Amino acid sequence: MESNNFYKKVYNDLYDRGYHSSGFAGNNLLDFLVENYTLNANNKLLDIGCSNGTGVSKINSLVNSNICYGIDPADKAIEMCSRNNPNNDGRFKVGVLPNIPFGDEYFDVIFSSDVIEHLLTEDIDKSLEEIHRVTTEECNIFLDIALVPESHRPGNWKPVYEKNNLENLHTALISSDEWIDKIKKCNFNIEKSDLYYQPKGQMINNKDYSGKEGCLTLHLTK
Repeated sequence: MESNNFYKKVYNDLYDRGYHSSGFAGNNLLDFLVENYTLNANNKLLDIGCSNGTGVSKINSLVNSNICYGIDPADKAIEMCSRNNPNNDGRFKVGVLPNIPFGDEYFDVIFSSDVIEHLLTEDIDKSLEEIHRVTTEECNIFLDIALVPESHRPGNWKPVYEKNNLENLHTALISSDEWIDKIKKCNFNIEKSDLYYQPKGQMINNKDYSGKEGCLTLHLTK
């Protein structure tokens, strides 16, 4: 449970300083989901890293029904998500990989955009196992995984990095091949994968990432 406390401490502090107070980073993954799966009102979908709840609203609007549940390590994120999505019957909970606060085989759809790369490397395998635990045999899982560091944040977040000995919030930067290997070992099938490469001249934190792997987008089943 030590890593749980780490994530809660870091992201509560970040949200207190304005992290993801608005906006939605998952539009590309949502488009990818719509292209590859037809949501319906009977689905139970978990948004892992639901943040301010904008993604929850967008997902629910696709079927005009409250199908979306959400977890996030930050209390303030869950407060925003609940405020932006009232009448949710307790669907949003403070929670973090690798410990999802829902029962076995509870969800048939998982949506998680730009979250898994924020794990500590020692939590990757257990987190994939946890996603396997909470999903049905007919599940459809949609993941967007960044493969490059996060751009430096505004100065008022710098104390969070320093206090927690973080150089970057993307703490699980491994290659696409390594992700795919771990996913297959956890008994998921890869239905579709898209690999985005950084364009020429792409600078991240003053380093040139031209032509390097940038993002892995996945549709998984069991």
